[in-house]
Amino acid sequence: MKIDVFVSKSKKHNIGFYYNYFSDRIALVGSDGVPNAIQKGTGTSDVVYTYRHNDRLDFRSSVRNVMNTQFKITQTDPLTGQEYVFQKYRTGLDVSFSATYKL
Repeated sequence: MKIDVFVSKSKKHNIGFYYNYFSDRIALVGSDGVPNAIQKGTGTSDVVYTYRHNDRLDFRSSVRNVMNTQFKITQTDPLTGQEYVFQKYRTGLDVSFSATYKL
């Protein structure tokens, strides 16, 4: 999902809010009776601010994974059907600043 908001009438300031979701997917392939490790579906949120100074110069700042989402990888026991947590982790925030000059 994407929401863009222009802060001024001149459209020099833009704030974008983004939400990305992915469903369950295979993280590690199992073999010899060991089940696949599945990364559970999760969503991440990003915020991007852009200032367009003129036709040639743009400034941009962004924060990715604003909510510091937890990712979880699980395996399911084929005999009991019970799900076990293989790994849990957080990737942290990614903050960036950039300037672009077009010739």
